[in-house]
Amino acid sequence: TALTLAPTSEITWSGAITAGHTLTWTWSVTHSGDYGVVIANTATFSSTYQTDRATAEFQVIPTYVITPTAGVGGNISPDTPQTVVQGDDVTFGIAPTTGYHIADVRVDGGSVGAVETHTFHQVAADHTISAMFALDEHTLRVDRDGEGTVTRAPDQDTYLHGEVVTLTAEPATDYQFDGWTSDDLADAANPAQIVMDADKVVTATFVPAPIENTAPTISAIGNQVTAIGTPTGPISFTIGDAETNPAVLSLTGTSSDPELVPESNLVFSGSGADRAVTVTPADRAWGTATLTITVSDSELTDSESFVLTVTPHQIYLPLVLRDES
Repeated sequence: TALTLAPTSEITWSGAITAGHTLTWTWSVTHSGDYGVVIANTATFSSTYQTDRATAEFQVIPTYVITPTAGVGGNISPDTPQTVVQGDDVTFGIAPTTGYHIADVRVDGGSVGAVETHTFHQVAADHTISAMFALDEHTLRVDRDGEGTVTRAPDQDTYLHGEVVTLTAEPATDYQFDGWTSDDLADAANPAQIVMDADKVVTATFVPAPIENTAPTISAIGNQVTAIGTPTGPISFTIGDAETNPAVLSLTGTSSDPELVPESNLVFSGSGADRAVTVTPADRAWGTATLTITVSDSELTDSESFVLTVTPHQIYLPLVLRDES
């Protein structure tokens, strides 16, 4: 038989109980107040007496609520308000998401530090716990291999997780940028952008730029006059080259009339940039020949031509005057 009893009720009974049998009563209790739980919700009473009375006592203890919250960048577990029986313990775990770290944990408004767990011991009141997170900071080291500079924008000691940094390589004179050495920058793009999601090291490589070869130069040589078989004096001229030492430049000469001026009769002298050529015409020949002097750096050349006039020997005959008077 089920009965609903007031908190102070008692049960009595009378009547025959068969020998060897026991009369058992079981009470159940529920709490319908604003808070609290029943510490024990059943009570059992047994008797072999035909007439007796029985009472049951129940205790209701309070509960408390602990309310967790988490900011952007992480979570707290459990993440819903927890109802805790007075005197019990409850533990919360705090974890950041990728790119964040725990900045602070506050219990009832007061900081307990950047802890990963917090336990409320022997709870005896309502509480709050809140977790705050911040973006990780990363360093960027930029090295150089070769001659050049690298600028970064923004130029900072540290960067927040996910921040984008633009790197610009500037080669020194006579150098060129050859690429980046980094797992995050696989090509030679310049400028290049790198996402700061960890501490990073980037190397900019600079190599000597190819030198564009230019032709050597030779100064003008004026036209010359000499007699048959008579060498000219050393005819001076200068040579030069932007990339090559003049001392290693070579000279050759050609003649438009090898019978008048054999090419082997063009003899060069001097050193460095200051050079000269002596020309000896053939014996018993006169006339004009165009002589061309060519300077070479083994790849490119420059030439200068001049005209050599070879005059015959002058013969003076005696003058005889006849008197016909």
